[in-house]
Amino acid sequence: MSRLLLALVLFTALPAATQEIHLPVALHSLANGLKVVTLEEHAAPVAVVQIWYHVGSKDEVAGRTGLAHLLEHNMFNGTHAHPPGTFSRLVAKAGGDDNAFTSFDYTAYYEKFAADRLALGLELEADRMRNILLTATEFDRERQVVKEERRMRTEDNPESALVEQVNAAAFVAHPYGRPVIGWMEDLDRLAVDDLRGFYERYYRPDNATLVVVGDFDTATLLKEVERTFGTIHAPPSEPRRTFSEPPQRGERRVTLHRPLPLTTPMARLWRWPPSFSPAARARASTARWWSNSGSVSTPAPATTAMRRIRRSSPSTPASSRPTPRRRWSRRWRRR
Repeated sequence: MSRLLLALVLFTALPAATQEIHLPVALHSLANGLKVVTLEEHAAPVAVVQIWYHVGSKDEVAGRTGLAHLLEHNMFNGTHAHPPGTFSRLVAKAGGDDNAFTSFDYTAYYEKFAADRLALGLELEADRMRNILLTATEFDRERQVVKEERRMRTEDNPESALVEQVNAAAFVAHPYGRPVIGWMEDLDRLAVDDLRGFYERYYRPDNATLVVVGDFDTATLLKEVERTFGTIHAPPSEPRRTFSEPPQRGERRVTLHRPLPLTTPMARLWRWPPSFSPAARARASTARWWSNSGSVSTPAPATTAMRRIRRSSPSTPASSRPTPRRRWSRRWRRR
């Protein structure tokens, strides 16, 4: 009987993991290279504005890690049109919510509003695409926030500290081996000019994708997008770097000793096809089913590996999914 029940579970769960959902998504582009993705959804009078920049920690150079994430923090520090401290205040005053997140391959920002406040999100994002104020004072303050975030999320967390070291051992040449938040020594040596150069190179309309979902009329929205983003000039682009990882000739092991550990985590990392390949999509479906059925295996976002984490006690599993974006640092920043 137990085998029959297991077979029924497998039969009903696997199709759900691989089923494709078709949505009426529309793709557009502006003359300056900005890509626009829209999806009308009229179930509720709300809307979300997201802007995704094709830049992440992989675009940093050795010795300057943490730039992409540190720049994300500084993107809330204002422009001439919207002075420091006003960005999130304007969003909150309009009844909205805002935040951001950084990964290996992208940095993304979003605002959630009532649908009749959608234009505010477009205006704010268009303004800070090329006009952000980067001062030494604000830069140093945000650096201290990031360093504290690193201490709390990585250095004081045995699982995160181990995963960081496993990634560094797994990728010997590819920048995926470097932590998104950056090494502490690199954070100490960064200067505001490093941040400014990174911003000017990668924050541009032809390196961004604007995503808008919610209760709006697409034709009206596109006119507003053209008004706010269409006048932004795209400077001459530079060739993007490409990366490769040499073949792995054998197993690599990392043992991390910590004083008085509260847990004994274990991390395993396997080679994984590029996330955009058919093989990766098929394996990701299997990984999602494993995760839903009690395992904790999930593919690392946009990497060529799959990570599995568990504690030594099977009764307390720990997932390797990315944790939600930190709200604590944003609250600290506004003080």
